[in-house]
Amino acid sequence: MDFESPKVKIISPADGSQAFGIVHIQIEATDNKKIDHVELILDGMKVLSIQSRSLTYDWDLTKTNQDANHTIVAKAFDPGGNWSEAKVEFFGYGKPPSSPELSEPDDAGISDNAQPVLKWSAMSLAQAYHLQVGDSLFSQLSVDDSTIAEN
Repeated sequence: MDFESPKVKIISPADGSQAFGIVHIQIEATDNKKIDHVELILDGMKVLSIQSRSLTYDWDLTKTNQDANHTIVAKAFDPGGNWSEAKVEFFGYGKPPSSPELSEPDDAGISDNAQPVLKWSAMSLAQAYHLQVGDSLFSQLSVDDSTIAEN
């Protein structure tokens, strides 16, 4: 007789994280004998049940079109009827984040400074900023840098 519950872990996303677009969900389950199946529950609705120790699922948050807290629950079951669950909560952006706004220099401002300081509003999910400086039609770029980490 098997009285030991399986163990289940949500590897990604991390609890308390923020996400936009496609959220890659990764789940792993272990048991002292055998895993019967793993279930995936998103915001209270069971979306998948699979007979495997691992589960991956891509959740498209853009279809929700609203910013909200989301909950992922993973349940693992063994053939003896024992089960356990893991839960992750995160904030998901259902619509694209807004664009940063330039604060320095003034929009359409004129400067004779060959190396002006550029500043823009910080974006909460930004991992990097892509800055382009060019002529009025952007047909000739003098700066094209997508590795800027700060605003």
